[in-house]
Amino acid sequence: MYEVSVIVAWRPILHFTRISFLALFLLVNCSPKSASYGVLAALEQMLLGLGVGNGGGGGIFPPYTGSHSFLPGDSVNLNGNSGSVGNGTILDPSNNGSALGIATEGNGVPNLIFLYQGTNTTPYAVDVNGDGLADYYLCYPSDGTTTLHTGTNCGGNQVFVRPGQGFDTNGDGVVDNPMMALLASDFTVPHSSISPSPGIYGGAQNVTITCADNLAPGNIAYTLDGTTPSLSPANGHITNPPSTSFAVGGSGDGDYTVQYRCRDLAGRTEGVNTATYQINHAVPNVTISTPFSSAYVSANSGAVNLASFSWKSNQTGSYSVRQGGTGCTDGNVIDSGLASANAANTSFVQASQLAVGLNTLYICVTAGLTGRTTITITRDDTPPTVSTNPGAGAYGTSPVSVQLVYSDDSGSASGFTVLYTLDNSNPTINSATGAVGNGIVYNPSTPISLSQTTTIRFLARDPAGNVTSSVQSSVFTIDESLATITLNSYSPASRAVNASSNQSIAWQFAGNGASYKVLIGGNKCSSSTNGGTTTYQAPSGTSYSNLSDCECTSGTALAGGASAFKSGNVVSSGATGSDIQANTAVTTVIDNLNFVVGKNSVLFCVANQTNQPHYASVVTSIWKDTLAPQVTSTTPTGGYTGVDPTLGSVTVVFSEPMDSSFTPTMVFEFFDGSTWQSLNITNIKYVWDSNNPDTFKAVLPWVYFPENALIRWKILQNTMRDVTGILLASDVVLSFMTTTYSNAYGYGFTVFKTNGNDATTGLGVAHNYGSGPVALSSSYPGDLVTGDAVTGLKWKSTEESGTFTYNTAVNQCSSLNLQHGGVGYAALTNWRLPTVQELETLSIYQASGSANPPAVTSGAFTNFSSAEYWSSTLFVANPTNAWFVNFNDPDSYFNLSSSLYHVRCVSGVPNSH
Repeated sequence: MYEVSVIVAWRPILHFTRISFLALFLLVNCSPKSASYGVLAALEQMLLGLGVGNGGGGGIFPPYTGSHSFLPGDSVNLNGNSGSVGNGTILDPSNNGSALGIATEGNGVPNLIFLYQGTNTTPYAVDVNGDGLADYYLCYPSDGTTTLHTGTNCGGNQVFVRPGQGFDTNGDGVVDNPMMALLASDFTVPHSSISPSPGIYGGAQNVTITCADNLAPGNIAYTLDGTTPSLSPANGHITNPPSTSFAVGGSGDGDYTVQYRCRDLAGRTEGVNTATYQINHAVPNVTISTPFSSAYVSANSGAVNLASFSWKSNQTGSYSVRQGGTGCTDGNVIDSGLASANAANTSFVQASQLAVGLNTLYICVTAGLTGRTTITITRDDTPPTVSTNPGAGAYGTSPVSVQLVYSDDSGSASGFTVLYTLDNSNPTINSATGAVGNGIVYNPSTPISLSQTTTIRFLARDPAGNVTSSVQSSVFTIDESLATITLNSYSPASRAVNASSNQSIAWQFAGNGASYKVLIGGNKCSSSTNGGTTTYQAPSGTSYSNLSDCECTSGTALAGGASAFKSGNVVSSGATGSDIQANTAVTTVIDNLNFVVGKNSVLFCVANQTNQPHYASVVTSIWKDTLAPQVTSTTPTGGYTGVDPTLGSVTVVFSEPMDSSFTPTMVFEFFDGSTWQSLNITNIKYVWDSNNPDTFKAVLPWVYFPENALIRWKILQNTMRDVTGILLASDVVLSFMTTTYSNAYGYGFTVFKTNGNDATTGLGVAHNYGSGPVALSSSYPGDLVTGDAVTGLKWKSTEESGTFTYNTAVNQCSSLNLQHGGVGYAALTNWRLPTVQELETLSIYQASGSANPPAVTSGAFTNFSSAEYWSSTLFVANPTNAWFVNFNDPDSYFNLSSSLYHVRCVSGVPNSH
């Protein structure tokens, strides 16, 4: 033998027992100095890449792709990047890679058992109920995550793990397989069995230990050396469920003792069992050559009535096959004769020779001494049953994921067939052979997805050939349409209650409805977006694709004896009690005890169906008022800098509904560097939000805020009160700082170079005044306006009479909006002082030495002074100064805001906005 040393950089991949004997023989010492399963796994990966042990084909073969390595103690989120957390910990109770799984419940017990294919060391699926079969398939995306799916190769639906609950197999946020919740309430201890039964045998025996449980069997531990098997701490051989097989008696005649026990997936462990096998080569050694042709038979007509198996003895002697006894001296003899040494014997068993249920047959050979072996077969005369989960009925979401649930008294987890159709034809199957005549074979790992009203017809054949007595059918009616909910009136109409009064709300709905509920809530769900898809998570952790569904399953039910029409059913006619009808108004009374002081969200929900419903919803606000109102938010936010000057309004939200019949008194000021200067708000408008009586907007007459201005506003304490008459506790005083229009929108006007003689050559801003001053309104022919087609601005053709300080200039332009009884100059009500950039668009930059001021297209205006004009832009570094444009040069300058300059007013918004 050669000993090969291998030096590799690797991360050990657990699970190596499937490496071929030839590969081990060639590459490692026959008696390795240490059991380094990591090295063996690495070698196995190398061999698989070379094609050793899989027919020379090389590589990893179907049904799955992808690879991953798992180490005990690793944490894995089985929900990938979905936004929800499905964390589990990798555990290996065997400590050698032969029993690897994931624990999601933090109890040290792997409840998702890894399954492997062939010699592959990457698991392809997980078993969640301990039957050894794949329940969900592992997917290894290129982003390095690990997820579960209902189909192989990342096919079918993604399966989301909800720790403590179970598995969501269609992504609707509802747990379809509640296995984890069931495990949490499972206190039944499992039990294990061993076969063949302990006794005297003529040669080595292949022994099988099987773990059984009321819910989900788990790991098996056994020893052959007389020590006590243990799962924690680990001692002995530990394997995954549901069974394990091994040989005893290979060392010659003598007694061999097996001690064994198992643990279920809930973590319950049974006591230690003991079985002793005595090997005596003088006793005929009877072995099974070929197991039963069918492990299940039935006495029913057309079913599997007969099964056969083959066996042999190493000694010549008389034999008997016995049923219903405890060994070779009792029971019913169903076959007998003479057996030749090492010759194949075939025995046939009729279902009628067996008792209903599991039968243990003893094959006994006598050649002086008597040797025996056992084989089991089940007689099952009861046809299986199949049901749909969920059951038939009307559903409000699509698709509906339907599972066909097979049940049979045989207890077999395999060998059965469930057949269905979706086209209203009947499924058919040959009961004796299992050949499908018509229909689709149901795959438990891929539920049936229904997106429209459908009839499912189905039947089942069990392993004994019994077929359900008749074709079953379930009708699934799917209607996703939602109701329209209307809130008609409130009492009190203010939607505010005091410390003891109740709130009544009259409402109705139209359209599709099955039930309704009124809840306190409406803002309990959080949202997250992944890959363009938004999901909503309830406080419970359940995710929903629809906000109404999330909120309507998360709100708080109404309490209190005064509450009425708080929940009930929707009926088509004859509504009684708490039932309601479509298009018929009802009045929900909400007991005062449901409200907390302040703003309360009340949610009206109408479910479109009884099963898996979608909800239509409407949320409204009710205030409970025992305190003076307070300001909860403002726009612009108090203390905020960089406010867009075009906002031109202040929105105030209070802590409760306010009395809109009370007109507030507000004061607006700007800081000139040393003092606060009052701004004229003579024609300010106060607009109350009809849907939110806690909100009003002050629309200011200047249209734009002054630029680069620190603005302070006040609401005087005795000028506002809530709907119950409580005044503000004090004046509301807040301030904010504006930026410039160009900073807010990243905009500047186009600069161009004129052409012509020296008197007109220079740089300016593009403009097009058309025919000059025009009357925009026939009602006011004297109100002339000069429009600029390039900038989109409208200028008052004549400047304001006289000169003004900065403060009075702002107010002078806003006064134009009051003319003609509030119709406004030229029927416009958005006159304002221009920004410095806007004012500069009037300039034509004359050539040096020009004697033609003012530097404007004078014909476009009725008058234009060769003088300074105020802009609305304060000098940001020193608010005692404001920018103006000098049309003697022209150029932009800044000076003390108390200076007296001319004013030309502008209307409109620049084209760039």
